[in-house]
Amino acid sequence: MAKGLKGKASSWMSKYIKLRDSIEYCKQRNIPLDSGIGQCCTCGKIVTVKLADAGHFISRGSRGASGVYFDERNCHFQCRSCNRFEQGRTLDYENFMLKKYGQEVIDELKFLDKNQSYKYKIVAIGLMYKELFLELKKEVDHLPAFFERDKNGNTKTRQPVCRIGQRGIHKCRKQKSRPGQNLSGLSLQPPNG
Repeated sequence: MAKGLKGKASSWMSKYIKLRDSIEYCKQRNIPLDSGIGQCCTCGKIVTVKLADAGHFISRGSRGASGVYFDERNCHFQCRSCNRFEQGRTLDYENFMLKKYGQEVIDELKFLDKNQSYKYKIVAIGLMYKELFLELKKEVDHLPAFFERDKNGNTKTRQPVCRIGQRGIHKCRKQKSRPGQNLSGLSLQPPNG
């Protein structure tokens, strides 16, 4: 049962981190918030939320758990290639952390990793990240077609109108307008995920 609770908490955290970092990236570059794209913290590649993970600086580790696994400072928007196939690119991730937070936060996270446990807090952590995600989602909810709900009422995102690459927008396709959707100019919509 505890594994199921941890999985739910991790899922809400992942949704929150990817949305948080996507919004931050779009705001910094004056890109529409409903574009659903972000920049990988380790390789710098621009990817959609669908092709991203919430990658951890300090992973679960050999002990099977990390005391900072659910710490927001330990988790950022990372492309799946770096996170899954390049073992998180730890040296690049550490350089990112140094620039973003400084050595003091890195040292604190490493200390907390070994001296803190979330074992008895998992339900509260899951609820906290669910609330943080839903609150942050309000920033993009009013934008056209960023989120929609499946038949069970779960939040999901739509397929992109255009694919975003490092060199810009590729393979745009025409899309029919849906009620409440503004297609004036270029409408970028994030993928499912």
